[in-house]
Amino acid sequence: MLVLVVAACGGAATKPSFPKPSTPAPAVPADDLAVAKGGAKPVGGDDAKLIVRDPRVVDLDIIRIKPGDVSTSSVATADLFRLANDAAKAGNTKDAIGRYRQIVSEFPDSLYAPIALFNIAALQDGQGDPSATIATLRELITAYPNARESIEGHLYIAALHAEKQQWPDALTTLDQVLARPNLTYADRVEAHARRGYVLLEQRRYDDADVALTAAVGEWRKAPRIDETYYIAMATYYAGEIAHRKFLEAPIRQPDDVLYADLETKRVLAVKAYD
Repeated sequence: MLVLVVAACGGAATKPSFPKPSTPAPAVPADDLAVAKGGAKPVGGDDAKLIVRDPRVVDLDIIRIKPGDVSTSSVATADLFRLANDAAKAGNTKDAIGRYRQIVSEFPDSLYAPIALFNIAALQDGQGDPSATIATLRELITAYPNARESIEGHLYIAALHAEKQQWPDALTTLDQVLARPNLTYADRVEAHARRGYVLLEQRRYDDADVALTAAVGEWRKAPRIDETYYIAMATYYAGEIAHRKFLEAPIRQPDDVLYADLETKRVLAVKAYD
């Protein structure tokens, strides 16, 4: 399965791809995570408002392409899917969505159907319509619970909620993701890392630490995970927890309390920058 790049939409960086076409990879455009690779720093200088951009988001929409599935769907379906992709690439979003929707309606058992729903959501996201995007992703999750796109769509929803700082909704969605069967180690690393970020933004530092530690634990259990973004993210935010605790730790009088407070700050500073 390939992810194909199409129309230009909002900015971002680069990651195990969610946005547009190019290579097979999980995709979920979102704006909720910070640049966590090698010593990356939060966007802006206000630690209290760490706005992070998921590197999977690029300046283009996400369109997935799955060629050669003639065995599971008719040639007509394959042709329709190709026409939908061509329309999306050409910027004819309305036509593309219509053709993808036709696949879902007329060929619901085709392997193209869940991919078509995912692509519709990506196009709606590119149009700046998060409500429609989430509705389509929920349709995908309900109609095709066993499809790979269903898991990616679920993570996509969590990312969109976090982007809008809808922390309770993001947390609920991530809990639902983690309750799903058939998650890969990479899925669990991502879900726990995202969950840790959401909890951090709610100032639930101890819970965030547990989630981020779980992400590291899943990564260590995995035989191999080529994508390192989310393990880097988990490590980054573990340090951010200590950083925020350091900033919030009081310094009080009298002297014996003052010395204890300063020692607490020293320990947190070492942990934050270790």
